[in-house]
Amino acid sequence: PSGPTATITPVVAGDVLVAGARDGPVHAFDRASGSIRWKMQPFPIPQASIPAHIRDVHALATCGDVVFVGSTSTLVAALDARSGQEFWRTAGSLASADGVSCDGRSVFVMRPLGGLQVIDAATGQERWEIGYPDNDFWTGVLTEGDRVYGGGIEGLYALRYD
Repeated sequence: PSGPTATITPVVAGDVLVAGARDGPVHAFDRASGSIRWKMQPFPIPQASIPAHIRDVHALATCGDVVFVGSTSTLVAALDARSGQEFWRTAGSLASADGVSCDGRSVFVMRPLGGLQVIDAATGQERWEIGYPDNDFWTGVLTEGDRVYGGGIEGLYALRYD
């Protein structure tokens, strides 16, 4: 009862369950015992120097043993699911990372007002971005072969994946 309040849907990577908490941290739990394996400290939130003011909602995705963490702080990070070691962290953006998905080679980040940012899963470097108002992505994306599919207000989009 005194544990963190989970936000968004948790993800599973091997024998670890990872969940965000609305006070900022991301926790990894051993799936068999429920014990905490590791805890990632909150991302910095502008104008929130007091822990009680942190309300960082996390979007989570996994590919293999890597957990990708999106944040209302605008940052995205890649963590080792077993240890919590951070592989990379993006620079800040102008918009929060409202949804995160991955396909093994790329991390797809949904930004408010319909932006889609694509990040290299191994390095954290931006591959490309489509920002609002050019497109209106409002849902997560799906990749299949050389295509990226995403839904928006105007319909379904199919983009070539280079």
